[in-house]
Amino acid sequence: MRPSLLGLMALAACQPGPSGPVTETGALEPGDLRLASGEFYDGFSIQAREGQWIRVEVVAEGFDPYLILRSPAEEQSEVDDSDESDTRRTEIAVRATESGQWVALVTSFAPAATGTYSATIEVTDQAPVGAVDASQGPTIEV
Repeated sequence: MRPSLLGLMALAACQPGPSGPVTETGALEPGDLRLASGEFYDGFSIQAREGQWIRVEVVAEGFDPYLILRSPAEEQSEVDDSDESDTRRTEIAVRATESGQWVALVTSFAPAATGTYSATIEVTDQAPVGAVDASQGPTIEV
């Protein structure tokens, strides 16, 4: 479980300029905040400027990870598995459509799933290799 920030998210800050990867470890577990659909989640704050790329990769043990990335205007992109053959890993790379605080939510595909994870967060001026702009996904309520 991670401590809350404003009752909504844990904080792992990336600088607004390009930054090397920052890796955070955590766990989804009872006592964490939950999405409206029942999944536990941890949140990370990411500072980015319009036009920069935000990349988040999660490798999990014990659950199938799912990522939600929210813009400062509360628009969100989502991704389940980057590679269907490896359900322990997921990645999202999105071009920032506005400057400010973005939020990455690490959650699971299944409600109430628990386990540990490592989240790598990076902000760059260049598109990451193989990046797909996933900014037009469905919305999940938190």
